[in-house]
Amino acid sequence: MIPGGKGRIVRRAVIYVRDGDLAFYYTRCQQHCERQGYQEVGVVQSFEAGADMLKHDVADVLVYAREEDLPPDRVPRIERAFARNDPPGAARQRRPRQL
Repeated sequence: MIPGGKGRIVRRAVIYVRDGDLAFYYTRCQQHCERQGYQEVGVVQSFEAGADMLKHDVADVLVYAREEDLPPDRVPRIERAFARNDPPGAARQRRPRQL
């Protein structure tokens, strides 16, 4: 993180684009960074290179285009709690346990 104007913190982002239509996926990631106010600090084509940038404090955020590009045994572990198209309240709400 780096200080921004007016006391704002700017997060540094590394973009991870594995393969496929690189220009399309890079553009999508770049647009996401702009919307979030991230400063782009690099582009990598391997998850390990992006994870190293996080580990060595070069970047604060790894932005990726497609979930299937993430290796299943990745470290640091990144998990998605729900799909983007899940309706609000789709997760089952549990009642508090009564004693």
